[in-house]
Amino acid sequence: MNINKINATTSTNTYLKKLIRNDQTLNELAVIAENQTQGRGQLGTEWQSQNGKSLTMSLLKRLEKLHVENRFYLSMLVSIAVKNVLTFYNLPDIKIKWPNDILSVNKKVCGLLLEPVLKKNQIKMIIIGIGLNVNETEIPALPNAASIKMLTGKLIDIDRLAFEIVNEINKQFLKLNSHPFSAIKSEYQNNLYQKDLLNTFKDHSGIEFKGLITGVSTSGKLQVATESGSREFDLKEIKLLNRL
Repeated sequence: MNINKINATTSTNTYLKKLIRNDQTLNELAVIAENQTQGRGQLGTEWQSQNGKSLTMSLLKRLEKLHVENRFYLSMLVSIAVKNVLTFYNLPDIKIKWPNDILSVNKKVCGLLLEPVLKKNQIKMIIIGIGLNVNETEIPALPNAASIKMLTGKLIDIDRLAFEIVNEINKQFLKLNSHPFSAIKSEYQNNLYQKDLLNTFKDHSGIEFKGLITGVSTSGKLQVATESGSREFDLKEIKLLNRL
């Protein structure tokens, strides 16, 4: 996979989408932006990055015969890949916060945004957006975020880190043809933040309740055990408030 570096763009995901519109036969590609001015996260949120200190990157991966109902397995694989790479950088207590944020000691280090390109009910391509805090020494606007440097004290070679993440994502995607989906889901759930711990949540109606995260469904919904029984929630339907 080629890795292209550009000086600046609004969003690396949007940049790849424009390339695809101009060339549907585009080969697999990774794009890294030195400066991303309008990075996007889940539910239209803005991803804030610091010029030259963050890794803002998007990958284009082509797929064969993956039904759209299995799209969350791609999020699982990318989350596992980033988690694996960060483990080698000695970040402590790395967890995957549903659906696909990467945390270290309860601080958000990385956010992911996956956007599929569909052909009927099949995923033809997937655009994988990665925003990773790398060499920031402070992130004052986001008190619940941290960088690799803040957590380890080490200055990181961002280009090398990007290369390692691309390679690990390519490696993980091989599992789509060589591993049962249940094994992918099991590995994801084994690294899930706050799994099997009592927490307070808020649902889309603003009602607070206590429960335990037990896993995720095949479609990517969060499964929570509550006093009234097991419930499933989509991304817009639940918020984790705190750990008891």
